[in-house]
Amino acid sequence: HRARELGYTIHVADGTPLAVKLMADSRMDAILGVSCMDSLDKAFEKVRQVGVPALAVPLLADGCNATETDLNQVRHLLELRETSTAAAVGPRNYLPLLRETRELFQPEALAALVECRDGEAETPLDQFLAQPHELAADWLRRGGKRLRPFITLAAFQSMTDQTDLPEAVRKAAVAVEAFHKASLIHDDIEDDDDQRYGKPTLHREHGVGVAINTGDYLLGLGYRLISWTADDLGAERAVAMTLLLAETHVRLARGQGGELAWRRDGRMHLNVSDVIRIYALKTAPAFEAALGIGLILGDADGAHRKIIRRFCRYLGVGFQVLNDLDDWREDFVHARPTLPAALAAMGQDRIAVDALYDRIHRSCESGEGADGIRAHFEQLGVFERADSLLDRCRKRALDVADEAAPAALADLMRLLVDVVLNRDGVRQFVGLPARRAIHASPGRVGR
Repeated sequence: HRARELGYTIHVADGTPLAVKLMADSRMDAILGVSCMDSLDKAFEKVRQVGVPALAVPLLADGCNATETDLNQVRHLLELRETSTAAAVGPRNYLPLLRETRELFQPEALAALVECRDGEAETPLDQFLAQPHELAADWLRRGGKRLRPFITLAAFQSMTDQTDLPEAVRKAAVAVEAFHKASLIHDDIEDDDDQRYGKPTLHREHGVGVAINTGDYLLGLGYRLISWTADDLGAERAVAMTLLLAETHVRLARGQGGELAWRRDGRMHLNVSDVIRIYALKTAPAFEAALGIGLILGDADGAHRKIIRRFCRYLGVGFQVLNDLDDWREDFVHARPTLPAALAAMGQDRIAVDALYDRIHRSCESGEGADGIRAHFEQLGVFERADSLLDRCRKRALDVADEAAPAALADLMRLLVDVVLNRDGVRQFVGLPARRAIHASPGRVGR
């Protein structure tokens, strides 16, 4: 009752993702949490990441029933007020940017930014011609973590300290998401996936041809959005962003194309270095584009670009290693290059490697014997070595972040290491439920 009198909103938040989602949806300015110590430890780690001012009082005994807390301390903290005008010491508050990112993809806001300039549909043919835009806009609105546009906005703010986002910056962030969503459509086709965001994939719902065309439309939409920023930012920055997107686009396609060729041409054994090279091409450019676009928007110089490229290599490779630890079984079903297989094959001859690949593929495809394969991997130290590689990626990414300036950019880079290179870190950061781990090595992932 006293909390409500003071203007607090009361929430019973069951779990960290819901707490973060409530922060993003309810425009909270600060949080006072009361819970068992374990829950506070998990939830407040995510609160710390987004930089929301927060205090907590633990329960005096575990469990939600027949427990108690220090009510005098709760009352004291409820009525606490910060009167100092000095700058707060602590992490930057990224929560407003998370909200801004979500709002970009609300129907009205998105329609204003990606307006179709071909006029209203008046005839049946006009309606057909409007469908690519409608499908692309729907796909942009549909699901996803919105991490890449958030990175773009955060990188811009790290260079400028602007709280009000210009329209050109918003358009560029949507362009980054358009490129990402296009790649997902094409990946789903290439992997013959059935589900995306808990719904049928676009090619399952509308056919392969329509899905390919929608992905192509999103690519064109992304480049068009970037070109529109020239009116506000000048041609030089628009050209720099276009060049960055084109370069990263080519590298992504090269990495994915190499993987597809590997699948088609007999799946020769790849060593660990080969797999890491593919990972660096497939994943790192997407992070580099998101960060780099934000830096160009903030008028950063070429030295920043070099640091970001090194940083994103470690971030992208680490992200793929973490994904492999979770999804190695699906990787074998889809015949993708996978780090656990490369690690398991180290020191073995080609016949033994082929036999191992065949055994794993049959077991994973049939769903039988997967536990035996995992036990075999554990015996070979596969998961332990993969986890060690992930730790090295984290360390090297943090080392690069230490070289970055200004301090706000370095803080953002450290946040990305914390969020991207920990299992379910991205989902919890943006307020989504944790993904259930099925195939990961127990106790090793996200150590």
